[in-house]
Amino acid sequence: MKTPRPLRTFGSVLKWIGLTAVATGGSGTVIAMLTAVRTQTGWGLSDFERCCRTDELNTAALALLLGSMFFVVAGSGLILISRPLLPQRSVGSSRPWRWLAGSLFVYSACSVALGIILLGELRDVATVAAVGIFSYCVLVAIGLLFASWGLKRFAEAG
Repeated sequence: MKTPRPLRTFGSVLKWIGLTAVATGGSGTVIAMLTAVRTQTGWGLSDFERCCRTDELNTAALALLLGSMFFVVAGSGLILISRPLLPQRSVGSSRPWRWLAGSLFVYSACSVALGIILLGELRDVATVAAVGIFSYCVLVAIGLLFASWGLKRFAEAG
């Protein structure tokens, strides 16, 4: 059965919104990681930032990282939802979806690793906050694993 044109258009819009969200989340993750590395090493910081603003920059980097993880999960979910609505393509067009599925798998593994690292680093903070951040990272990883598996299955189906 052929998908009606309005549903295909809706699927295409969902796909592009999802890809934009994944790209936004990915770039936010890179910026957050660069900020965290800069504050830990002091590379590229002014004397004032090294002296007085390190804690604030670390907090901002953590907030940006956690927010970016949400964009990646939400975007991958939108892409996954849009796949059945899109018209079937040739086998050659499944390569980008396999690449995206692999990228989401790696991102989910890094999310678990980040949760473990933050659990060790946030010992001084309230235990509830550290466990909450760790749980968030694990839930993001589980969501990304499901999205990765689904996109891989769609890529194999053609």
